Amino acid sequence: MRLKNLLLTLLVAFVAMPLAAQLQHGKIYRFVNKADTNIAMEASSTTDIYGTAKSNRYSHLWLAETHPNNSGAWSLRSLGNGLYVTPKGTSTMWTFSSKPSSNTVLYCHNTSGKYYTLNSANNSSSNTCMHYATSQGGAIVGWNTGADATHWTLEEVTIDEAELQANWDQLNAFNAALTDESVAKCEAALANIFTDKACTALKKNFASVAAMEADADYKALPAELQAMVRKVYTGDWSEDNLDSSKPGWDSEHAKRFRIQNIEPYSIAGEVTEYFGINAHINMDNPLGITGNYRQHVYIIVEGEIKSGAELYLGSLVGHGLLNTYENGIRLKEGLNVIPFHANGNTLYINYVVHTYQNGQFVNPLDGYSDIKVHVAGGNVNGYYNGVGDCLWGEPDDDDDWQYYEDRTNTESATILGKRQILHFTMWPTVVNGENGTYTENNCMSLYLPDNISVPAGTPAKQKVNTMLEAWDRIHLSELATMGLLSKAEMDSLNNLYPRMGKDWKPAGNIYDYSEAMYKNQGGRDYSRYFNHHGIALGNFSGYMSGGWRNCNYNQNTMGSIIGEIAAEAGPTWGPAHEIGHQHQKVFTVNGLTEVTNNMHSNIAVWYMGKGTSRVNGTEGNLATVYENFKKGNHYLFHAHSNGSQNLWSQTQMYYRLWMYYHLTGHKTDFFPTLFELNRKDRMSSNNLGWIDGKGHASGTASMLKYYKQACQAAGEDLTEFFRAHGFFFLLNQKERGDYSTSFYTQTQSEVDAAIAWVKAQGYPENLAPIFINDCVAVASYSHDGKTKRSYWDPETGNGRNAKIGMYTDLIGESAKAEGYLYKLSGSTLNILSENASGAIGFVVYSDDELVAFTNNFSVTLPVTAVKVKVYAVQADGTKVEMKSAAEGGTEEQQLSAMTSAISAATSLLASTTDDGKNVGYYYEEEVTYLRELKAGAEAAKDAADQSVHTYGEWAMLLNDEIARLRTDKSAFVRIKPGNIYRITNNASRSLRLGYHNGALKGTTNAEAPAANPNCHWEFVSTGVDNEFYMKNVGSGLFITTIDNEGAAITSPNSVGSAKFTVRYSDGKLNFMCANNASNSISLGSGNAVVGGEASATKSMWLVALNEDNASEAEKAQLEQLINKAALVLKELENKEYVTVYADNLTELTTALEAAEKAAEQNIDTTINYSKYIDAIEGALANLDGAYVIVPVPSNNNVTYWYYVKDVENNVYLSANESSCDLTEEIEEGNASFLWGFIATGNEGGYKVYNAATGNALYTGTTSRTLLTTDGAADATPYTFTPNEENKALVIESDGKYWYNQRNAARLYRSEGYWKLELAVIKSGDVTSIEEIGAEKVAEGIYDLTGRRIEQIVKPGVYVVNGKKTVIK
Repeated sequence: MRLKNLLLTLLVAFVAMPLAAQLQHGKIYRFVNKADTNIAMEASSTTDIYGTAKSNRYSHLWLAETHPNNSGAWSLRSLGNGLYVTPKGTSTMWTFSSKPSSNTVLYCHNTSGKYYTLNSANNSSSNTCMHYATSQGGAIVGWNTGADATHWTLEEVTIDEAELQANWDQLNAFNAALTDESVAKCEAALANIFTDKACTALKKNFASVAAMEADADYKALPAELQAMVRKVYTGDWSEDNLDSSKPGWDSEHAKRFRIQNIEPYSIAGEVTEYFGINAHINMDNPLGITGNYRQHVYIIVEGEIKSGAELYLGSLVGHGLLNTYENGIRLKEGLNVIPFHANGNTLYINYVVHTYQNGQFVNPLDGYSDIKVHVAGGNVNGYYNGVGDCLWGEPDDDDDWQYYEDRTNTESATILGKRQILHFTMWPTVVNGENGTYTENNCMSLYLPDNISVPAGTPAKQKVNTMLEAWDRIHLSELATMGLLSKAEMDSLNNLYPRMGKDWKPAGNIYDYSEAMYKNQGGRDYSRYFNHHGIALGNFSGYMSGGWRNCNYNQNTMGSIIGEIAAEAGPTWGPAHEIGHQHQKVFTVNGLTEVTNNMHSNIAVWYMGKGTSRVNGTEGNLATVYENFKKGNHYLFHAHSNGSQNLWSQTQMYYRLWMYYHLTGHKTDFFPTLFELNRKDRMSSNNLGWIDGKGHASGTASMLKYYKQACQAAGEDLTEFFRAHGFFFLLNQKERGDYSTSFYTQTQSEVDAAIAWVKAQGYPENLAPIFINDCVAVASYSHDGKTKRSYWDPETGNGRNAKIGMYTDLIGESAKAEGYLYKLSGSTLNILSENASGAIGFVVYSDDELVAFTNNFSVTLPVTAVKVKVYAVQADGTKVEMKSAAEGGTEEQQLSAMTSAISAATSLLASTTDDGKNVGYYYEEEVTYLRELKAGAEAAKDAADQSVHTYGEWAMLLNDEIARLRTDKSAFVRIKPGNIYRITNNASRSLRLGYHNGALKGTTNAEAPAANPNCHWEFVSTGVDNEFYMKNVGSGLFITTIDNEGAAITSPNSVGSAKFTVRYSDGKLNFMCANNASNSISLGSGNAVVGGEASATKSMWLVALNEDNASEAEKAQLEQLINKAALVLKELENKEYVTVYADNLTELTTALEAAEKAAEQNIDTTINYSKYIDAIEGALANLDGAYVIVPVPSNNNVTYWYYVKDVENNVYLSANESSCDLTEEIEEGNASFLWGFIATGNEGGYKVYNAATGNALYTGTTSRTLLTTDGAADATPYTFTPNEENKALVIESDGKYWYNQRNAARLYRSEGYWKLELAVIKSGDVTSIEEIGAEKVAEGIYDLTGRRIEQIVKPGVYVVNGKKTVIK
């Protein structure tokens, strides 16, 4: 009664005061939030501080005191609970301390005008200022002042001093119930009254209620516990509602909430860290009880709280999330008394077990028994139990929901599912939004129980449960995929939603938790360590999001995610997507945050049974994947035509794997196994470190790791699957980000190593997953095998997403692919499928490399794809080579193929050149045969004559020759470094690529005439074949960057400039960014240069020679190669000194003869030098390792001089004044590189002399075994022995060998491997090699075969007085 009078007095005693300018010692304040002026800071319990609806309760009032240890700081004491505010860190709920200390220091800062904030630091800029966090249920947390919710007005409140003291006295009396003495007294009385620790069965046999009330033990109890005893005695558990305007609680419902079975749960953020998933939440055991202003709530606990477990009471005020379990009040066995100081504290028990600690799985949940609790005091408020329990049996139903809705008093409605909690507001809510105040009418009471769509045949009173089961199904499907369910849960899910056969009858399980899977998990069933819930939280901002503890859903989406989720396909996506965010960490790198979670969404859509997967129009179909593949886009950089990230072509990759291995039953433990591999060896977005807050990652640590793990999980070689999805394209610090950014680098060596690892496992190759889909326009059905699934995308129903490869065609025994033919029309490959069957897709290879794939009947090949082989892929993942229509078609099909081939030949022959000035044009001499074939084919067609060749044979001959010309880089004119070119746009031939007014653009003749160097270009080699920097001659600048928004030309040198790869296409060229094939030089608006698709007409260019600076150099290079080839053939003439391992001489002989003939015939005119250069270089390369020579010993008539090469380190031996050097390059004309040999008479034995020093080579002393040439000792005899394994010489003396040790030539115990290259042959009347010095070797003119020449009469490479010289 005194408390009620005090409250009445308080309401009268409040005096409205102006807003305070600053805190003052001894005054009382109410802190009102700027973001929502209806909210004030409240002490809701002895641990929690919330922002709640402003009132005159003491719990909203705060006494300011100068901090006793810091005169410049404050302490705030709550009038509600008498405790002192204790601030915490960023996003952490503030709490209380019993007295002022260093932990209660607060500084009050004016933020602007009438607004203030409190902070534990003496500033207003850190992230620890007092903030009203709506995202955390209105908790007061630390945050920065960038948000309105961190700013507060200080409302000063005057309270009569006597009344204030009366409040402190009341608090002291209230807290007396919390003393150990008081609790012990109550426990003793209860032990005398009840037989069980939960106080549910009476020990005393009271004769009547009066007798009970007269009992001493009864009298020793406070009123709340007396009421509890009375309920147990009478069996009447009914009670009034806290809100007297609402119905009370009947005995049956009230008892459910007063006595509860509490189950043990894993800890959010603990075991989940190992799984690589977000924390989720511990709100697993709601009580349906509220603690209110100045109430004691008595929690009586029966059951052992074993080591490894903890028991806490948590409370939540308003609509939001319960704080982490350890921020609650710890409970013990027996009686616990908890005080509350504000209304609406919704209570939860957290019975948690530490199942994962210090990197180890400990304390399995099945080692902990349930605990029974009995709650007295507080008020029943209810919650919806969609699971049921061992005390009260079946789950709640629609009638129960309505019963709770009519009686509940808190903002939130809590619905508890098997693994999912729904936590939305119960009533319409007034929201203080960005555009002012409004009422959000979407809430649980609007939809439940009747305004929910459910499938036909849903049992009566099961609408709420059907909706809840849809949410549970989503969450369970994701846990199933990750291998985190119990065997019983998985069996239940498999029984409800089986894998279907071709006849749409159950055929098996979607997931099998196999022994192999458990073995991979260290023999663990993870459900023994992980069982806590996820939560869906309704809010009033944003749309939907997946967070660390909860998923957020704007309540304006409730019509879909609550009202329709059980009956339609679409509403599944959002919840599955957001929950998927919580489950994506272990297989996600930066750039895939909005991708990998969509795998879970598509799987959930299948589980819901209403629709097919989401392709998002055509964005995720295989044709789009192929377009990215054709452009060279790495998987991380799949893009739309406008350059933006294509999430859907990335998303469908994971779903293809799920369909293949799970939906068709090929390996139903695939994803659980893969997730465990992901967990054990995690992908990284930053393994190469951090720069400016952005991670740098390698391919090995990111996507190549996923490729290897997927192959391992499948036990199959999925190389081509991942190749098709772009996993093997190279990256050079390429930036990709979403919520965080990384720069990715992937080298060829990384790719090669990853593929080699997979190949080394011996897995069988499987191509089928490339093509599997559920978006062919054929019917598929739900889990009953009868209800047709809707097409998620209309494009699927229109046949635009796939023609073949439907997943049902991959179920069971594989059909044989037969009857298919293909036809090439230009770059379009058409599949002729009439009377054909059995294929699920088609792959195209060129030079044994995948170049195209499709699950349609037509595909456009890349220009680089020639001499193709086409295969039909069968359901078992194998491929069958197809014939062309020319080869295997009907006469009509063959004639059509020949007509297409004639057309292709005509197109190619339109681009020929006699003078080599048009780049990309074919040399006339190279197309002679094609002209002959074309003429013959046209004649045969006109005369309908197949006597020489059938139409199909003509087509194949033409196509083969076209393919040869397009792939033979010596058949057409190529870009040559050193030359200067003009570049004209193919689509707008009045525009030349040029530099005008400081910008790169398509220039008109008026802006840059043909003679103006501003439209002249030089291609500077990067050192990589066919890769160049592009330099504008007039400005001297290099193209620096290019993208779809424009290009920059700013660099005076090539360092950091853009690199371009040139693509040739019958006289037209593309200049493609080397690190982004989809970014080619093109023309955009206003003729500005931009990056565009290579296939776009404005990305094609005509290139003409403006200044020839390369031919003379090529001519000299060819002469040098001719002489080198002649020298090689010369050294092979002395067969007794040659050991041949492979007879490859014919290629070199042919190449040399062709080059010499061309050089003789065209000595003064331009010839196709590169053709002959390439031929000789190729032939010489093919001879590498084909033979090894020992020295031809010198005699009085002729001296053979050799270069000596260390083949392991690719360095050459030369002499210095004392010993020997090893260098990478031969210095032309330097006789120190020349070595001569005199036979000793022993087999393979020689003495070695240097041409520069004239001294013999000998081995130094034992302590210094260097090869020495200082003339201080006699020649050491060495034995030269061919080594077949290494295709090289082993050179030995006294059991030791010539060896390169740290770049020093010496005798050593290990073998080194060496090779001789004939350098020059000297004829003459030399008496002995010992007499030959450097000058004698160098005198005169010699060709490279060693022939002495009196006079130079034609261009070539000669040795003139010891120096190699090019004569033009």
